[in-house]
Amino acid sequence: MNKLTAGLGAALVLCVYAVPANAQATRTWVSGTGNDANACTRSAPCATFSTALSKTVAGGEIDCVDAGGFGTFTINKSITIDCGGAVGSILANGVTGITVNAGANDKVVLRNLNIQGLGAGTNGIRFTAGFHLTVDNVTITGFTSRGIDVDKGASANVYVRDTRIANVATGIRLFTGLGGVNAQIDNVRIDNASASGLEVASGSTIASISNSVITNATGSGLLMSGGGFINASRTTIAKSGIGVNSNAPAGSIRVSAMNLQDNGTGFAVVSGATISSAGNNKVLERSARPRMASRSRSDKGSSTSSTLCGPGAGIAALARRARCRYDSARGAA
Repeated sequence: MNKLTAGLGAALVLCVYAVPANAQATRTWVSGTGNDANACTRSAPCATFSTALSKTVAGGEIDCVDAGGFGTFTINKSITIDCGGAVGSILANGVTGITVNAGANDKVVLRNLNIQGLGAGTNGIRFTAGFHLTVDNVTITGFTSRGIDVDKGASANVYVRDTRIANVATGIRLFTGLGGVNAQIDNVRIDNASASGLEVASGSTIASISNSVITNATGSGLLMSGGGFINASRTTIAKSGIGVNSNAPAGSIRVSAMNLQDNGTGFAVVSGATISSAGNNKVLERSARPRMASRSRSDKGSSTSSTLCGPGAGIAALARRARCRYDSARGAA
């Protein structure tokens, strides 16, 4: 009997202490003085996001103990990464800073990060798979391609707020080969883009941008290159090649309470595309005299959208396009 009891006791001890070596935590930590051999706890933090991610359960969170450079990495599951109270930096010289290649229903939150491409990085954030991506209070600078590149083969939701993107080719580009992308962009600053500030490159994609500023975009502040929609409101576009450019048949851009200033061309549209106005957009000419954006007769300053500079037949459409060309030649829209 005593032998049986002793045997059971030994087995129980083994069961209690035989914890898997790859056990994952719901919250892990990184530090500028961390070590990837650690358990990624607050008292024993890791050195890189990639190691912390491998030790964090799906749906968990990675936080920063203090400031540091925590390396580029790929996200393959639902996760929140938040460096609030510290500077969580990622140096991506010649590569992409963060790649999100998660499951079809996964949700990823990136918050309070600084992603630096040093003028040679490829993309700041690249979203290729997953369902929800939130980018909150993130600075992205110095990339040769895109600040945020959404390049998917399925539907997705993208939320970008309180974020600054600078010194890139395109600030934010949205594309999917199947399904649609719904993007909400608020309080975002995009500066010095050698191509465009915001580009919608696929149909069934809707981007809403508000309370934002796009400056010094060599190409276009807003570019519709696919058959989707851009809803823009309370946003300033300044010192760019074209302020608002609907450059794809069936593509549509709707503008309301916009401020366009010192752009080479205010509005541009190709045959089959539209730009619609609520009639309350302001254009500041190079002579610094503010003026309402031109609109068709049916607009009359009401909240009902009407086609602005869009294609059409008849004298009214010809007059509208002539007015747009006249305004563009004067540096207004």
